[in-house]
Amino acid sequence: LILLIVTTGLLLSNIFDTLNRFRSTTFTLPLFAQLISFKLPYLVIEVIPLVSFLSTLLFLHYLNKSNELISLFNTGISIWKILCPILSVCLLFGVIITTILHPIGSILLGKYDKIEAKLLGRRANYVTLLQSGMMLAEDYQNERRVIIARSVDIATKALSDLTILFTDKDN
Repeated sequence: LILLIVTTGLLLSNIFDTLNRFRSTTFTLPLFAQLISFKLPYLVIEVIPLVSFLSTLLFLHYLNKSNELISLFNTGISIWKILCPILSVCLLFGVIITTILHPIGSILLGKYDKIEAKLLGRRANYVTLLQSGMMLAEDYQNERRVIIARSVDIATKALSDLTILFTDKDN
């Protein structure tokens, strides 16, 4: 219930933020809905720790208010036996969120950034970090440059073992 309430608030906030951000551009309702749906999973992932904390507090408050927590303590049940199901569910949700929701949210946020860059007329970020180095692409005049650096020295701000590919607008 708390996740639904927070998600509704995030959805409304995201709608107004998107309308404000793209107020000088014209776009269709399906594109607007696509922008909202691409960004919403990322926003939900950001607030899930807060939602799980609030849900746990409200659950324990309910147990305390209905005197069930006191009854459990009076029967001799340890606090750890009371908290074990809560912690197990939080761990399970954490694993599910990390393995399933995070990749989906990242992919959709990347798509959102590309659409946003097109609508606002700015260049998208074409930098990719690889285990073997760094790859970046830039548009310059009517050609695209793809720069592959095998190593980056941060202290001297130098790229080494470079490969530069020049392509036209049609690749």
